[in-house]
Amino acid sequence: CRLFAPQELCPPVLREIYATIQGTIDAKFNADQEDIAQFTVVNSFLFLRLIVPAILSPTIFQLMPNFPPEWTSRTLTLVGKSVQNLANFSYFPAKDSYMKPVNGLISDNIDGIKGFYSSLAKAGGSNSDRNGPEVWLERNLSLVHEWMRLHHQDLRSKVDISDDLYKRIMQACHIVLVS
Repeated sequence: CRLFAPQELCPPVLREIYATIQGTIDAKFNADQEDIAQFTVVNSFLFLRLIVPAILSPTIFQLMPNFPPEWTSRTLTLVGKSVQNLANFSYFPAKDSYMKPVNGLISDNIDGIKGFYSSLAKAGGSNSDRNGPEVWLERNLSLVHEWMRLHHQDLRSKVDISDDLYKRIMQACHIVLVS
């Protein structure tokens, strides 16, 4: 089971931020490689602020078009708790007996998450990585384009936007997306 994507999939700007913060922490506190506290920075930024919220609220991150049904939300909550515990190197306590089976998965992947954190913090973003931001721009423009296409009536009722301006925005997004 492979839980950790290659650090290259993380945007270069985020890798650079993690590397800078981790370097500052290491210099200030002389972090030991075995000290779990050294991973807290990447954990806090990546898992606590990005990954787990995306699992818990997929509609906010535009991973799903609508709010999931209640039973799916409950499953996503359990997955989010499991991922967060793995990210924190913590096991489920006895009071969460229904989650105890996940402790084996956490235990089996502690070294993997440490390696993942280390690779992110050491990778940083290089200048060659910065030659590809249009990939992120294209994704963001495609999201804007799709949102405007789906909600154009609502948008027009709330914002004074002429037909001409609306068409020009949509055409600009389309040109960038197909080029």
